[in-house]
Amino acid sequence: MEKGMEEKMKEDSVLLFKTTLFISNIHCPTCTDLIQSTLASLTPPPASHNASVLSNRVEVFHSPLLPPQKIIKALNLVGFDIESCLSSSGGDEESQRVAAQRSPYLLEGLGGNLIRKMESKKRKRHEELCGQCRSEKAGATSPSPYGSTEAIARPIPLHTKLYGDAHASNTTSGAGSPTVERRQPLPSPLGAVSAKDSDDEKWLATLAIQGMTCSACVNSIRQNLRAFGFIEKAEISALTHSGNIVFFGKHNMDTIVEAIEDGGYDVEVVDLTPFNPNEYETRERTMTLQVNGLYCPKCPPKIMEAVENFASSQVTIVKPITSPRVPEITIKYTPQPDITARKLIEKIESVDPAFKVIVKPSQSLEDRSALVHKAEVRRIGVRLLLSVICAIPAFIIGIVFMALLPKDNKYRVWSEKPIWSGTANVSEWSLLIISTPVYFFAADLFHVRAYQEMRGLWSRKNPKPVWKKFMKFGSMNLLMSLGTTVAYFSSIALLTINAAQQPEATDLGHHGMQMQAEMKKSEIAHATYFDAVVFLTMFLLFGRLLESYSKAKSANAVSLLGNLRPKEARLLMNPTSTETTTVPVELLEVGDHVVVAHGQSPPLDGRVITGSGQFDESALTGESRLVTKTTGEEVFAGTVNQGQPTTVEIQSISGKSMLDNIVRIVREGQVQRAPIERVADLITGYFVPVVSYLAVLTWVIWLSLGYSGAIPSEWVEGNQGGWAVWSMSFAIAVFVIACPCGIGLAAPTALFIGTGLAARYGILAKGGGEAFQEASWLDAVVFDKTGTLTHGGEPEVGDAVIVGYHEEEKEWAWGRTVLGIAEGLESASGHPLAKAVLKHVKAEGGENVERLTVEEIPGRGVTGTFKIHGVEVEAFIGNEAFMHEEGVVISQQVKNTLEKWKQEAKSVIVLAAEKKFDGPAPSGLEIGETPTVLAYFSVSDQIRPEAGYVISELEKMGINIYMITGDNATTASAVAKTVGIPAENVIAGVLPHEKAEQVKYLQQTAQLRRHTGLAAFFHRKRSVTNANTRPRVAMVGDGINDSPALVTADVGIAIGSGSDIALSSASFILLREDLRQVLVLMELARKVIRRVKFNFFWAAIYNVIGIPIAAGVLYGYKRTRLDPSWAALAMAGSSVSVVASSLLLRSRIRGLGFRIKRNWRSKE
Repeated sequence: MEKGMEEKMKEDSVLLFKTTLFISNIHCPTCTDLIQSTLASLTPPPASHNASVLSNRVEVFHSPLLPPQKIIKALNLVGFDIESCLSSSGGDEESQRVAAQRSPYLLEGLGGNLIRKMESKKRKRHEELCGQCRSEKAGATSPSPYGSTEAIARPIPLHTKLYGDAHASNTTSGAGSPTVERRQPLPSPLGAVSAKDSDDEKWLATLAIQGMTCSACVNSIRQNLRAFGFIEKAEISALTHSGNIVFFGKHNMDTIVEAIEDGGYDVEVVDLTPFNPNEYETRERTMTLQVNGLYCPKCPPKIMEAVENFASSQVTIVKPITSPRVPEITIKYTPQPDITARKLIEKIESVDPAFKVIVKPSQSLEDRSALVHKAEVRRIGVRLLLSVICAIPAFIIGIVFMALLPKDNKYRVWSEKPIWSGTANVSEWSLLIISTPVYFFAADLFHVRAYQEMRGLWSRKNPKPVWKKFMKFGSMNLLMSLGTTVAYFSSIALLTINAAQQPEATDLGHHGMQMQAEMKKSEIAHATYFDAVVFLTMFLLFGRLLESYSKAKSANAVSLLGNLRPKEARLLMNPTSTETTTVPVELLEVGDHVVVAHGQSPPLDGRVITGSGQFDESALTGESRLVTKTTGEEVFAGTVNQGQPTTVEIQSISGKSMLDNIVRIVREGQVQRAPIERVADLITGYFVPVVSYLAVLTWVIWLSLGYSGAIPSEWVEGNQGGWAVWSMSFAIAVFVIACPCGIGLAAPTALFIGTGLAARYGILAKGGGEAFQEASWLDAVVFDKTGTLTHGGEPEVGDAVIVGYHEEEKEWAWGRTVLGIAEGLESASGHPLAKAVLKHVKAEGGENVERLTVEEIPGRGVTGTFKIHGVEVEAFIGNEAFMHEEGVVISQQVKNTLEKWKQEAKSVIVLAAEKKFDGPAPSGLEIGETPTVLAYFSVSDQIRPEAGYVISELEKMGINIYMITGDNATTASAVAKTVGIPAENVIAGVLPHEKAEQVKYLQQTAQLRRHTGLAAFFHRKRSVTNANTRPRVAMVGDGINDSPALVTADVGIAIGSGSDIALSSASFILLREDLRQVLVLMELARKVIRRVKFNFFWAAIYNVIGIPIAAGVLYGYKRTRLDPSWAALAMAGSSVSVVASSLLLRSRIRGLGFRIKRNWRSKE
């Protein structure tokens, strides 16, 4: 029984679910801390989570025991606005948009909607998007005939191929709400939970999240998502307002969505795909059609009937048309010659001439991110406009009238005139009226979120100890809210005192009373901070607006790639004719023929059928030279035909092209965090509490100094409220100037720019920030030989010797039989050397011998049995080591020849055979009972011309270079000598799995990188024996046999033409077959990480210098201080300057931007 419980616990520990959320109101690193503490209070807590302030995206990995509804509710209670989320249920992959669930306490617009109104609006919005709610509201009186529909299935691979059969979705999911197992199937994109759905199945969810504004929001979401045990990985980006979540059990998508929405973020499901795509490959397509021209309630049934009659068994209605107001139908089908989207549209339009059908374009993650950024900018912009409008009269009354005009000016005298009650004057009452709408309707962004954060922190459900609640709390919203709130309500208190205080009547006469009134006016001239409330809010919103705009600019690298896709294509109506018609790309099917004219781009990946064009592939690979494409060759979406028009046959549907896979890899890399970002998480986690306590301490110190007489009393003269109010201005300034956003944005913005720059130069950063950081401090780079240092694509046989064959003595039948054996063996291998031998023997005309069995031995060769003239023969072909293992005796003469070839940097292959059973040898063959050498070949693989230069440049960087190969030591040494690799750094004769072991060995023993100058000082404590400072090793390879080493290395770099397994194992993918890309990668990684460190330093110094000045350390020198209003402007400059610093990487300004050496570019 105990054993069974242990097994059950073990199963539960690995069943993690992934939820990806788009949250709109994450503003700074401490926001993510709030989310972390909120999720940590749940039971069981999430295992892990990733959050990105830049993309407003959160990924959560959690246990199936923690329902997502519980998490969403918890986050909603602390004020997070979940814009959208990816959700799933059932055995097939599906995508949906989940109703946005904002906090009911969030005040939207200038009207400041009440809680009840917000909740009502929220419910209505949910009903509009949720088929379940609509069905429940309609009741049983109007059941839908399409209430039990299947789910959308859109498998997309995670480990994508760059060429050919990569898979991605081209669909647009309809609106709908998630369903759960205990409910019946409904007309929703998700359908019902399939009984086949297993908690062991892993899924990848991509979400669009609104509400995140900085890394604090990301951290909070990531920490909250750790409460889910079924989530394996959560990656969030505030720049793209998106998140990727890997989780177990498709039905847990509902839980993930609800958890994020309850946190106050709006989440939309963009994609839900099986994590292991190879098991779910399918040609099934899902798309949403919009039918325009519906004019009565009878139109939807007509359309549904037409669709059912079209091909009821092959076409599934995922979401039916329910009313003319929502004329959208989502269908799922498997393309066939007689079943295409175009024919289905023709069928629908034939029902009524008024019906016009269009494909509803799929909304990419970048499109959703752009909408989130746009909505955020609009929200902030409206409030900023209100602040600016109010700031104009506030400046005139509070600054011009009360400070700049002479005391006897009639306007100043008027503004200081007491009215209505007591000594409260015109300016004070005016500023109260002006600042009130600003405080409640412009600064509400800060107040509402700060309240929700604190409410969630002190909720009974939060198990965090009390002392920890005082150590880590709040975010930038709290600091901003406290600054404006203290200023506003302290001013109201002073105004109340003035209004209650009546002027004293004395015997001084009329002239004396005038003097006393003037003195009183002077005393209260600057007593309130109403004008500071207006200016504080205006500057804070201005900074937030600039930050949002800058982040949108930083996040557009992927969207620029996506814009390379054409929207329409010229489809050949009949392959035998030249008649074309323009159709949307979404309506193209595999096998369609399209015309790509000069200056146009192929709509999807395909192959050339007729014509010959020159294609510019620089947008995909960075290669500036035009590539000629002739009949049968592949062309890719995103490239541009600069030659003659060509006809292309489509080979991949929308969403499965090379461009789609590049976009996906770049997107995934952008949300992966670098280890250096943990420093920001640590700092920002304690930033707000420290600043809050410093502000209080500042007020107490100045107050104590004032009342103790330690500072001159004239400093407080003219301030109503005395030392208490005077000291408060310093505390307000401290609240306002402190900004953790700069620290939190230091790393994500630079890494986003770096990922985009890498894509521009033909490098895909699959490993994200961590890969950039590792690549920036490499100590050694290991190159594979075949296919990496050499071309490897088509090596050729240079020499071939058949033992015992002499043309003048024997018949050619002897040689043909030997070549036939070689062909039978090498045809079973995909190794480049095997292909070279196979090509040679086919050209020479080998005999077709009967092959019985064959087996490839990785890293060695191929063995097999043949039946030749009725005798079974066992044959071996491979390298010398393989021959020795099989007991093949090689004569000295043959050894001498092989050694000569190896010294010429040629690879050698030996063919041997033996009789399998006792008996006579096959006729014409000298084969005995011991293995006999039949033939041997030399294969030359041309060394890449740039290899030597790249090795030299890397050595100049102080990096140690190694070469690893399965080839023999002599050949490997010859190649190494040619390219400039030291002989002692050559590792030869290793098997594929041994390559990984050799990489591990180098990670412990390789020499540390040689640093000079200032870098040498910072790295002086690095040691090979120190685990934290061990050598960092990169592996550059291209083949399947390199994949273990690519995974083992700190940085795996795959050549883009390599195998799919190698590509999926690498941290970086080089789209061009040019080793100079390695130099570009190294320099870019160093530049990006240096910029991250500079951003950290700048943001830290900004706060270290700004906070003491705001606290008044310079006040003793000519009363130098930072007014709260100017402190707000300075605070805005912190995050804006950090984002601007990262954006400068895109420039080519020497020292500021990224630029590569002229010799590192491909030659024209």
